[in-house]
Amino acid sequence: MKKIILIFTFLVAFISCAFTQVIDLSPEETRYDLKVLNTNITSAYCSEYQAVYDALTTKPSDAIAAEQNTMVCGWVGDGVWSKNDILYVFAQTTNAGGEALVNWINPGTFDAVEIPNGGALIFTALEGFTGDLSAYTNTNWSPGDGGVHNYTRNDAVIGCYNRNKTSSGMISFGAFDAAANGTFGQFETNRMLGRFNSALFTAVVDTYVAGMDIFTRDNSADFDYYNNNVKTDVTKISVAIADFDFYIHGYNFNDAVGGQSSHQISMVFAGSSFTPTNINNMTDRFEVYMDSNGKGVIP
Repeated sequence: MKKIILIFTFLVAFISCAFTQVIDLSPEETRYDLKVLNTNITSAYCSEYQAVYDALTTKPSDAIAAEQNTMVCGWVGDGVWSKNDILYVFAQTTNAGGEALVNWINPGTFDAVEIPNGGALIFTALEGFTGDLSAYTNTNWSPGDGGVHNYTRNDAVIGCYNRNKTSSGMISFGAFDAAANGTFGQFETNRMLGRFNSALFTAVVDTYVAGMDIFTRDNSADFDYYNNNVKTDVTKISVAIADFDFYIHGYNFNDAVGGQSSHQISMVFAGSSFTPTNINNMTDRFEVYMDSNGKGVIP
């Protein structure tokens, strides 16, 4: 009996000692163990959105980040993400640290810059930037600069999400040279005026509503204009790509700004040509994001 009691006492003492050693960790050991554990945690975001999230000085809320991640992962799966050279989601939660000016396709490359030009763009959370007829945005991106871009003369897309439209001549984006060759989009309540790697502009009279406006070209003879997934054929021969940075809320005319607008723009993108399915995917996923925050305008 005494042997049994001694054995039991020994086991209790052994277990107590072992337990004490396991939990009695120094602060340094504790931090090390947690660090090892953290390396095994998998990101909740797809890699493409994780890069965007990491580039944002002030992070969006978990709910907004989840919405943005769903949108980006959807675009990746749709095949439209890889076609883009630039993508600016101005409809961010803040722009205090330039969060709304990040190029989502490759953060840190072709990030946009606001140019006050005697004025200032008005930023509204989850809506974007509204022009004041003076300030504009420089994308620092020129597809005609001889670099390697998805956007080429006869294989290109450019689009923007306008939350409002005007009845006067104001430009959402553009760049063209002294010979008037290049691209710009002027979206009004009763017409679209534009050129897309072409000379002079084409006017298409119709009733257009706020939302997504997209030009896409996959040949030299013509391009398509989409307003909220509704297509209009535009016969306009391609001529050249202007070797100037694209501006937003105005155009870059031979390194001089013009056509500054009062449009409220939520997103801008550009790259290689889109199919009709690509157009729908780009438009619909962004509208879901805007609607989820009560900011969508597409009927």
